[in-house]
Amino acid sequence: MSGRPGRGRPAVFDEGRREKYLAAITGGMKAHEAAVRAGVSRNIPAQYAKTDSAFAAALALAKKKGRAQRLDDMPHNVSRYVNYGCRCPTCRADATKKRAASPDRKPKARPAPAPTPASHEVIHMPKPAPQTPTSLPLLLVRAS
Repeated sequence: MSGRPGRGRPAVFDEGRREKYLAAITGGMKAHEAAVRAGVSRNIPAQYAKTDSAFAAALALAKKKGRAQRLDDMPHNVSRYVNYGCRCPTCRADATKKRAASPDRKPKARPAPAPTPASHEVIHMPKPAPQTPTSLPLLLVRAS
């Protein structure tokens, strides 16, 4: 047999492109950005990982290192405090400052309380209107 490839479409995701893709992922790039850098469609690496277990393992390791790299590159602020659980003094101070400045924390204006009468004032209550008693025969008629 000759050393040339067989029939069919030539390999798009050859060894050089795989290494370039894995290096970009390890460097902290997102998958679609790394695919553009490697010169392939963003679907090809995922399809290739389904059929090649060695590439799938290398991709999983590269993703783990890439996440750590992105986290190291991220500035310490509220986003890192909330989304990644960073509790360093810088992130905590920034989160506290943002919470204090949020509109939910500002005191709302309350209406002034109604003036209360002094303890020596007498409050007059209106007397109820007298009720007229109804006659007994009328009550019997209503009951029947």
